[in-house]
Amino acid sequence: MKKQILALWLCLFSVVLSAQMTFNGQFKNAKSEVVLVEKPFDGKYLPNKPEQVKLSSDGKFAIKLSDNLPGFLLLRIDGQKLRVFVQPGKTPDALAADMKNLAGSLRFSGPHAAQNEFLQELPRVDVPIGKRLTEVPNSFFKQGASPKDTYLEVTDYREVEKKMLKKASRKDFSKEFKAAVEDDIQMYYSSIFSSVAYRQRVAARKRTPFVFDDGWGNYWKKMTSQDCLDNLPAAVSEWYLTFLDQYIREYRLDFLQEGEFADADTLRGEQFLEYDRLIWKYFKPNVQEYASAGIYAAAALDGVVEPILVEMKDKFRADFPKSRYNPRLASLLGAATAQPVRGSGESLHEFPPDIHLLGTDGAINSLKELIAPFKGKVVYMDIWATWCTPCMFEFTHHEPLDDFAKGKDIVLLYVSVDTDQRTAKWQKVIEDKHLTGYHLMVNIPLRDELIQQFGDGQNLALPMYLIFDKKGKLAVKGAKQPSHGKLLFDQLGAFLK
Repeated sequence: MKKQILALWLCLFSVVLSAQMTFNGQFKNAKSEVVLVEKPFDGKYLPNKPEQVKLSSDGKFAIKLSDNLPGFLLLRIDGQKLRVFVQPGKTPDALAADMKNLAGSLRFSGPHAAQNEFLQELPRVDVPIGKRLTEVPNSFFKQGASPKDTYLEVTDYREVEKKMLKKASRKDFSKEFKAAVEDDIQMYYSSIFSSVAYRQRVAARKRTPFVFDDGWGNYWKKMTSQDCLDNLPAAVSEWYLTFLDQYIREYRLDFLQEGEFADADTLRGEQFLEYDRLIWKYFKPNVQEYASAGIYAAAALDGVVEPILVEMKDKFRADFPKSRYNPRLASLLGAATAQPVRGSGESLHEFPPDIHLLGTDGAINSLKELIAPFKGKVVYMDIWATWCTPCMFEFTHHEPLDDFAKGKDIVLLYVSVDTDQRTAKWQKVIEDKHLTGYHLMVNIPLRDELIQQFGDGQNLALPMYLIFDKKGKLAVKGAKQPSHGKLLFDQLGAFLK
């Protein structure tokens, strides 16, 4: 009887201990009043809105942790990101740092201090999922590099980190930490290579004729081994979900062209029908559940919630009625976001004052009408569309262009040839990329004029760049693109004199 009572007491004590676990810390000289926190979900990474944990007057904070451990705790403050490995223990872990010199002052304490200090030695750069996959600087991406050399460079870095872990593991590292970090290393460098391969494909599209080295496809396939994809314990790392998303979106749909929709209506979310089909085709059941939940959650946090994405949430509940991910998806995907009506004069987003919409009433019918208000200034016109991948790539280079144009007689004019059905998408790209300047979605007469004057009468190659001089006359057809940097700036500068 005494043994039963003791066992019950120990059980209750362990539950209370896990429920009251905290991770403590202090960020001195922080500009922010809160630290943004993403907690592991059942030991896995699952996208969610960051929790805001308030800092005290001296920068101290305490993060309450559940028993869904171990896993990586993600902290963001003052534009900096930290990863901490948390797991159950009688003594709480903690950190202390001065934001004036975060890297030099960061110190850990507690039973897992040594392993968290080691974790900071592994350099990491975000490799976001979805539309922002090509936006993050990637030191492994080199224009014209061979796929073999890139593959060897990426895998060399991967093996170096594995050796670092093996050597450091002689310290008192937990088996959970060693397993998690080994998976993290594998998935990070797999996603890095996938990102490079896809960016090389994007770069190849800009060349005529479009040629993508078969070697990239071969090494891409090698990196996306089935063993790697089916390794669900690797979901402890955020890069496992990134890698799954890349595998579906870039490798299967883009590179291997396995899509069944010739032109999926992204305004409705038809691309998610493709994702669901490929998840069920290529992944094991336990990975199907995680991949679907993770990709849908990430998409919900990425912006407008399309109608079909909401339907996918309901399908997920039917497919996995007992899944612990259902409450998370229900909170993120309650209903589809309403789409705006074109011509209402209202924008889906409230843009900052340096972003100006033109022709919201559809009254600009010609190029002459469009350029007329800007006489006396040099106009750099970027003709683009939301479905144009090279256009999106060039938008990643707009900040240096903004800096060059600032204070000069230069107008940045972005002209979208999207249809009315993509109005919400058009507005969202403008906001997400923060494309300062003037924006117009063409009506049918203006679209026809652009195709006749700058296309082949039926189609228009995108992106297209034009320069108009201060008199409003077309000066350069096929101007340099934003990624050309100084070459474009010199070209624009010639018309300022």
